[in-house]
Amino acid sequence: MTSKAKYAKTTVKILVVLILIDGFLDISAYFAPPFLAFAVNLIHARMQSTALPAYADKVEIERWRSAWQTMKMRQIPGIGLIPRQAELTVGSFGEFGQRLAPNTFARNKNTGLLLGASQAQGFYVDNENTVAAALTRRLSNVNIINYAIPGQEITSSIMYLQWLMENDIHSDFTLLLSGPVDLMHRCIPYPNDKAEAEKIALLRYPRLVQLFLYPEIKIHAFENLNSGLCKPNSFGANAAVNRLLYDIKSGLNFAREHKLTFLVIIPPTPYGNRANIDNLVGTTYYEKYREPMEATISILHKRLIDHPIPGVIDLTDAFNDDPTPYFIDEDGHMTGRGNEKLARAICAHIDPSFFNSGKRTQ
Repeated sequence: MTSKAKYAKTTVKILVVLILIDGFLDISAYFAPPFLAFAVNLIHARMQSTALPAYADKVEIERWRSAWQTMKMRQIPGIGLIPRQAELTVGSFGEFGQRLAPNTFARNKNTGLLLGASQAQGFYVDNENTVAAALTRRLSNVNIINYAIPGQEITSSIMYLQWLMENDIHSDFTLLLSGPVDLMHRCIPYPNDKAEAEKIALLRYPRLVQLFLYPEIKIHAFENLNSGLCKPNSFGANAAVNRLLYDIKSGLNFAREHKLTFLVIIPPTPYGNRANIDNLVGTTYYEKYREPMEATISILHKRLIDHPIPGVIDLTDAFNDDPTPYFIDEDGHMTGRGNEKLARAICAHIDPSFFNSGKRTQ
């Protein structure tokens, strides 16, 4: 046997021993996550492709997902990213980032702005199945214009509202449908790009494999991301809720200073309530999000019961005990039927005079 062959054989033996040792110390991370996650995701994908259209008003979710990937964003200095003016198969976007719904718009009605993140924007559903469209249908004398932007936290939404006002965008009232995305950004290992997502995915492998694939990354960073920040009754969970409530109160103060008719609505999520989430349980990302989101949502719900804030409507439990699965994914994006039910809940909690006696933004 040549020296090169001996060297190769020795190297292989060393690697095998190291892998066996690492696998023994962290065997669950080596075997369980890749194969169990694959099996669970395969079952989940099959369940989604067969069951979801039955309760999603026959919207083909995967088709909408692929269509949404074509949405482009543009940078507004001091504001951030807003949708670029464009025509997509899922709908049109206007000059100021608004989602256009011409079939439900009439000029002789009161006008309301809907702000928020992708839940409010209506990710994965067409124009007729958004919460803005559902509200417009239910309120015969009102137009709701959808200015929600994916990933936008409450503070960013208020800055966006100010920018719209500076650009002479008028409204009789404003609804800010938001809150959960703020908690997600503070409590969940939320990847900002594909490369970061790939690194987070490496958590399922032993440390030697992580180190081999990403030697420039400190391995303990993966562990911190994987554990999340918001454990039940932890400082992190309470801090995330405190920050959210502070941002909400700041938004309400902005509205008062500008004499706006304004409400903050906190929508339901797949976490911390008794909604039907059978289509999500067991999937990789839902299980990763579950503990931190349930911790923060439950704290938030209790705080708002014990200390209600004028101008805030807590609808985190709006889907409780309803057998219909309304959530498309772990981020809380809703089916058309879910948005319709949310619109009913909003109307049930708001005095009709709110929609009729607002001061037009100047």
